[in-house]
Amino acid sequence: MSHVKKQCRPTSGFHSVLNTTPRPASMSVDYGFKPNFSSTHEVTLEYPLSKVFETIGTAAGHERVTTLSPLASHFELYHRDVVSLDKPLDQTNARTKKDEATSNTGLPRQFFAFQETVPMIFGLVKTVVHLSGTLTWDDEKKLALYETFSDKGIQVWKIRRFEEIDGKTRVHEQINGVCQPLLKSIVEKETRKAHQ
Repeated sequence: MSHVKKQCRPTSGFHSVLNTTPRPASMSVDYGFKPNFSSTHEVTLEYPLSKVFETIGTAAGHERVTTLSPLASHFELYHRDVVSLDKPLDQTNARTKKDEATSNTGLPRQFFAFQETVPMIFGLVKTVVHLSGTLTWDDEKKLALYETFSDKGIQVWKIRRFEEIDGKTRVHEQINGVCQPLLKSIVEKETRKAHQ
């Protein structure tokens, strides 16, 4: 099996690497599954950390950010709770954890659902994928964890790290996921497009 890495360095400050072959899951991270695809992306935005984190990292801008994708539609926010984790947010999964925390000891977690209409067979056929998931964030450490599970068996664990640099905000996104081998090339293609 060959290993392919795509690197992009457009002048806009974006940096993206898509790993198109599986890599061993880190022993220190509990994704809740064994990944067979991953991607990383980094961008520096011309806005202050407080604004970027609120928009991209919390429920405040979650619908707007998710529906930026032309594939996404029928977005719904459900209930919000607070979850207590036994590991840092960037080392665990929060989607299936029990709601056992108070607002003083836990992290906010927003449940949501939406659908994506994904083109297949050179765009001749489109399939609808229903996704449900959670967005959990740590305001103090400036981390946001997006986790979804689809009716097609695709699971995604996406952590975003936010860092302030000279009045701007650097956002580093790491995606790990698992899908059926038949869908892998389509999932990787859509991940690549989302990072361009």
